[in-house]
Amino acid sequence: MGVSQVVDQCKRFYATCLNPEKVFQLLETQLDAEPVWYYVESHSTEVLTSPYIFSLSKQAMLKLMEKARFGVCEVEVFKVLCKWGELQTESEGILSDVLHDVLPLIHFDLMTAEELGDVVEPTRLVGSDVLCNVYKRLALSSGKCLFLSASFRWFGDSSCAVSLLKNDLGTGLCFL
Repeated sequence: MGVSQVVDQCKRFYATCLNPEKVFQLLETQLDAEPVWYYVESHSTEVLTSPYIFSLSKQAMLKLMEKARFGVCEVEVFKVLCKWGELQTESEGILSDVLHDVLPLIHFDLMTAEELGDVVEPTRLVGSDVLCNVYKRLALSSGKCLFLSASFRWFGDSSCAVSLLKNDLGTGLCFL
């Protein structure tokens, strides 16, 4: 058995001693060893659905968002982050200010056009420049117009040339 295999077994063993509450306690105390991240990555759903995540400090949440590779849809991470931010506003003020440092850590480019249009845009927490860039990438990668839901709202940004087409399927969004 090689050294890397022993290290992997140690991580797995240590991770069996963890649960979301212990992980969050370790994050708060700055003790975030590799097994903590192994646990977070292998138990993403459990970590993100734990009620303990909402008691994390901003510093611990930043560390979690910077280091963790969650194995769930990025829109779910966004929803959890928004709920965490709403709870933080009770003591820290405005939601956009609370989430200012954390939102850039969300991988919006991993979301679908529907997730962006139906979940992210209505919050008005993400700038039109970020959304425009993601929509451009989605349109370019698909090689066709994106068809968005009826709830799609365009914030308007002169740096993003857009052609909106009405048809039976909804609104088609083509980047020029």
